[in-house]
Amino acid sequence: MAQKRKLFTGFHWFVLALALLIFLGCLVLGLLLKNQKARVKSLEERLSVLTETTRPVKFMLLSRSNGTITARFRFYDTTGKELAVFEQSWPGEELILDSVIIPAGKRFLAFPCRFFTDAVAPKNGTAIFDFYDRDGFPAIYDGPSLDAAARRDLVDFFALARAAADYSGDTSSGTNPGEGVSGGRVSPDDAGVYGNAVHDLKELARFESGVVYALEFHRSGAVEIRED
Repeated sequence: MAQKRKLFTGFHWFVLALALLIFLGCLVLGLLLKNQKARVKSLEERLSVLTETTRPVKFMLLSRSNGTITARFRFYDTTGKELAVFEQSWPGEELILDSVIIPAGKRFLAFPCRFFTDAVAPKNGTAIFDFYDRDGFPAIYDGPSLDAAARRDLVDFFALARAAADYSGDTSSGTNPGEGVSGGRVSPDDAGVYGNAVHDLKELARFESGVVYALEFHRSGAVEIRED
């Protein structure tokens, strides 16, 4: 008597197992995306106390002659309290300020990173994180409205900004940086709430000596330099 045909062959079991894996994968992905959206919303709520515009750095060009630029910089928190001041000379004709810009949900946070010139490579520039680093917290965002959770978030962002600056190395990206021009280098993505960081390069060559200017950060991601 002929052997009865099996209801399920090995191929059928393979298709069922594959379908089950795809279903479970879609379910897990959906849960991850839902959790991601919840984390972004929670992050935005915690950081909503930050002002729309901050002026963390003010500077004055003291001199520009004989191939050397000398400038003085002051750092401030959100209340206007002075955090640090430094004065330095650099070889070159154009002084450039590099800031790391990191998205936080639908808004952005900016961190002044380093100074370099047309005669000094970015990797050999003057690092300035330490002027506003307070035990890992970026004091330029300090203010009375911050709670403990928001402070922890800012510590995480600051660490990511430092990592982005270290990762990028030479931020020149083969172009001539100028005011309003963003560098093309991108930081590692932490695959969490944060997105990729970019570098915003501001050329300080056109500013007059003896005049105080302020670096202005907007939560929209815009970076400007205005006369104070």
